[in-house]
Amino acid sequence: MLILSGLLGLIGPDTLLRYYDKLLLPQDVGEMVDVVAHQLLWFKVDSVEYVTKDIWTDVGLKPYHDLLAAACKREQVKMVVTGTP
Repeated sequence: MLILSGLLGLIGPDTLLRYYDKLLLPQDVGEMVDVVAHQLLWFKVDSVEYVTKDIWTDVGLKPYHDLLAAACKREQVKMVVTGTP
């Protein structure tokens, strides 16, 4: 399992982080695609199940979806989106 950070890209669930307050914005997606695409290769990811709330209900989530979708497409990694209640 990996976590998508708006600042760091993909990180492991046990990764210790210093506090930061960075929401991924639409204008950040382009520069982060290279980072996340590289991380998909680094972590040897061959498919992604992206668990998220509805991006049309919580529009703050849309940049995260767009980033992960673009990185997966670039590296030809299958992405399945699963909703949460």
